[in-house]
Amino acid sequence: MAWSWSNAHEAYALAKKNLGKKPKAWLAECLAEWKCKQIDKAVEFVDEALLMSDLYEHGVDALPSRLRTDPLLDGRYDQFVKEAKTKDKEHLVEEVWGYAAGHKDGRTCDNYGHSPWMCPHGCHTVEWERIK
Repeated sequence: MAWSWSNAHEAYALAKKNLGKKPKAWLAECLAEWKCKQIDKAVEFVDEALLMSDLYEHGVDALPSRLRTDPLLDGRYDQFVKEAKTKDKEHLVEEVWGYAAGHKDGRTCDNYGHSPWMCPHGCHTVEWERIK
């Protein structure tokens, strides 16, 4: 189970500062997961009636390839990580924070609100408090 963020502005500032202390590779993974999540969201907006008629008439091969495969497993995640690693760390921090703090699927944390998620799945988290 996950909770929504509900902290003081100071806690958000500290969480973002702690995000900036994470390694570049870690940040690249977060950004790649958000990009894969965006692909998953696009699937929700496919016209279901058209999709079902195409499936009925032509089978699964009628679907665009992006709807037939999982972006986390089909190589797109790895490509997103590779692309993200070419960006400077400050840019990655801003982009990941933008998704985590402002995205409608963001602003999530673990139970009891201890660790805000920096990816859509909760496998990358930071702390609300000051880290030495």
